This record gives sequence, C-alpha cells and structure tokens, in this order.
Amino acid sequence: MIDLLIGISILWLIAASITDIRKREISDWLSFSLFAIGLFFAIISSITQQNYNLLITTGVIFLIFLIAANILYYLGIFGGGDAKLLIALSTVLPQLTFSSIINLPSAAVFLLNCTLIGAAYGITFSIVLALKHKKEFAKKLNEIKFPVWPFLIISVILAAIAYFTYPQLMIISAITLLFPFIYVFSKSIESVALVKTMDVSKLTEGDWLVHPIKVGSRLINARAGLSKKDIELLKKYKIHVVIKEGIPFIPVFLVAFILSLWLGNLFELFIPFA
Repeated sequence: MIDLLIGISILWLIAASITDIRKREISDWLSFSLFAIGLFFAIISSITQQNYNLLITTGVIFLIFLIAANILYYLGIFGGGDAKLLIALSTVLPQLTFSSIINLPSAAVFLLNCTLIGAAYGITFSIVLALKHKKEFAKKLNEIKFPVWPFLIISVILAAIAYFTYPQLMIISAITLLFPFIYVFSKSIESVALVKTMDVSKLTEGDWLVHPIKVGSRLINARAGLSKKDIELLKKYKIHVVIKEGIPFIPVFLVAFILSLWLGNLFELFIPFA
C-alpha cells in the first residue's frame, strides 16, 4: 500500500515539475488530488491498524505545512502552486519513513533536504541565467549598490566570538560577510532575466507583480501573488503589467522526495552525528 502511495506521489511530482518548467504554473488538480489521495491512504491505514495516531500526526503536519507555505507565499519566495503542492505533501509524508540517525520525522527530513537541494539548484540556475544574459548582467551588477561595511563589522564580531567560544558561529560569520554579494547577485539576475512585461491575458494565478497597480478604486499589491479575482479585474482593462518570474521550484520537491527515500537525511552525509 505504501509502495502505491510512493509511486503515485512520484508520478504527480513529475507531472507538476514538467508543467512548472514549461509554463511556470502547477495545475490545482495535481495538488488537490494528491492531498486527497494521501488523506485517503492515511484514513484506510488508520482503520485497518485500529490506530489513529497517524491521522493525528497528519493533522499536525498539515497545520505546520499550511503555516509555512503561506509564510513563504506572502514573502514572495513561493508561488501559489508551490505552496499548494507543499500542503498536499503534508498528507503523504507522515506515512513514509526516511533514514535519519537523529530520528527526525519524515516531514522534517524532507524539508531539510529541500533546503539543501534548493540552495544548490538556485545557485546553479542563477549562474546559468547570468551566463545567458552576461552583458546585461554585468551592467546591472555595477549599478546595484549595497552597503558592505555593516556586514563586515558583524562578521568580524561573530568570527571573534567563534574563535574564543563557539566555533560553530564561524559559518554564520562567513554567511553574514557574503550576504551583500549574494543580494547584489540575486537582484541583478532578477532584473535582467526574471522581470518581464506581460499582457494581462497571459497572466496565471500566483504571478508576482513588480509594482502595485491601482485598478479603479482597488490597489493590487505587489508582494503577494495574483489571485484569480485580481487577474479577472486586470483583464477588463486590457493592459500590460510587469511581473517577476520565479525559478521553477517543484523539481526540487521531486528530487528531495526521491533522495529522501533513497538516502534519508542528506545533511547527515556531510555533518557527523554522535
């Protein structure tokens, strides 16, 4: 039964990855059906085993994923489709077991693996975009200014503390020092490769506006993705809008899901645990 659930989940993630790469959107039916399938399997498993702890765990993971997905969505990190699919996985992950030396729940292992794979994927994708638009990227790189000295001071302080007390802080010190350069790099990539002018007829739910747009008496905010009502309102005016495309992130879900099944917690491959 679990093998069937795993097979369905992988097929659904493959389908979602293809549509995300091709169209930068994920069909709602994929997310809603995966959520329903996972919940159905959890209910059947609980009834047959006469143990309802799985349903309780699924409910807790659902609430955690719901909150996390909404935070990521409203911060502009996830699109609407990414958020919905993450919520859908909340009914699947509690039924699976991923290898973890420190005995983490499967949902936690999956999220950790998403973080690691997502970071590598995002860096690789950004470098490819930078090379593809190298002339515009180089120009924009010189235009964007960001103060380095405050982060340099903080990094030095953290490094000093790390040297005398907590060596683990050395990693945070390095990240702090690199932050201004990462920011300028990412904003340059965004400006030359991810910001586009689009006809409203081609908008899809979850698209991010670069600037707020006032339509009649209503202000459509730039921070949250566009809703279906927003798009319907914009289409009445037949205008062009400037949107920010996101990097297709669903392939990260797919790879993280498969590697979680195969290798377990990927962090444990790099960080020794007692």
